[in-house]
Amino acid sequence: MEIHQIRYFLAVVANRHFGRAARECNVTQPALTRAIQKLEDDLGGVLLSRRPNQIELTALGHKVFPHLQQAFIETTQAKAEAKVFGTRQNTKLRVGVMCTIGPWMLAELFARIAAKLPGLDIVLTEAVGHDLITALVDDEIDFAICGLADYPAAITAQALFRESYVVAFPENHRFAAMTEVPMAELAHENYLERLNCEFIDFYERTYGEWTIEFQATYESESEAWIQAMIQAGMGCAIVPENFPLLPRIVTRPACEPTVIRTISLLHLRGRDLATAGPAQDFMQVVAEAGWKPSAR
Repeated sequence: MEIHQIRYFLAVVANRHFGRAARECNVTQPALTRAIQKLEDDLGGVLLSRRPNQIELTALGHKVFPHLQQAFIETTQAKAEAKVFGTRQNTKLRVGVMCTIGPWMLAELFARIAAKLPGLDIVLTEAVGHDLITALVDDEIDFAICGLADYPAAITAQALFRESYVVAFPENHRFAAMTEVPMAELAHENYLERLNCEFIDFYERTYGEWTIEFQATYESESEAWIQAMIQAGMGCAIVPENFPLLPRIVTRPACEPTVIRTISLLHLRGRDLATAGPAQDFMQVVAEAGWKPSAR
């Protein structure tokens, strides 16, 4: 027997009418009648007593009705669960990550996602924060993990953790004797400017105009070059506290003022995120990651 035959039979029982059952099932009445006759042939007897203006279950019909009804319910449920499972499997999410967020923290997150959502493929894009916002709006990525001062109204931000900015310097530097480094002290040092760093923009959007003059002796888009120069004693830099640093680079909290940013999970407001599915699963794992708060 076929599941559509059972569906047609149940529709006739519910409607007590072949014509109404055919319309409900979106088939012609002859096709519905033939399907039910085939079901009766398979079960070896008549299931419906057909009288003028009256359709009733036969004794055999009464006997098999609950079994056919249960079979239809379970088959329908199995199809629905298989569809959800199939949707979750081999699904790809595009995730943008702000390039100044410490990779070690996010690597642990994505390892957790891989363990809890084994069928989910993550495509990572690393970029500066404002480029990630553009990518979200242009539907080039589904989520972003970012730490800007503010976001457009079209973006929904779910806070994950907070982190301070710190001053990074070589291990034999005078800052090593300090517990904190006032920002104004950097005006007296060679400053190594990370071109992808959005610290000044973050500061001005949060606290107002930046007034300290840096002596920017080197500028580079390469984090490796900046850190190698710090190791070599060529200057200092401002970095997020959780950013991984090479050996022999020391940090101290920056102060006067202390600058703290919030790292958030972003997605486009109003974008359809199904209540059950990979996007919601991803958001839940990220939210439950147990993020370490800033020590500041």
